[in-house]
Amino acid sequence: MEIEAPRGWTERVRLEPDGRLILPESVMAEYVIETSGCELWFNDKDKALGLRLLRGVEDPPCLIERLPAGPDGVQGVVAAGEFLAKVGCELPGETLICPCHYTVQYHLIHLLQVRVGTAPDADDRPSSGILDDFEPLDD
Repeated sequence: MEIEAPRGWTERVRLEPDGRLILPESVMAEYVIETSGCELWFNDKDKALGLRLLRGVEDPPCLIERLPAGPDGVQGVVAAGEFLAKVGCELPGETLICPCHYTVQYHLIHLLQVRVGTAPDADDRPSSGILDDFEPLDD
């Protein structure tokens, strides 16, 4: 089953029924590179699993296992099943092809977001924000 990709999300990863996230050669070569592990988080609003790539950290909370793929390539495997179960994300009984998106914030934080479910459209989401609880001011 394939999850619909938001605009601009061009890469794809595989989420196995047991919760293993398979990062293809292209993602490993382009974004993960030599990163040994990551920190996982989940955005329930967007149904996205986040991998904060921890570069230069010797003992990361979640390791990225490397498996040979192709003649010179390597694919990554992240054991995310236990984490997804803890945050209440139910996995279907079939392999999901999930879109992913890489972003860098402040040249320090490297994030790989993986859409693992269908998020509501922006128009369907309830508005939320710090100023939503206050009446608008008269001009």
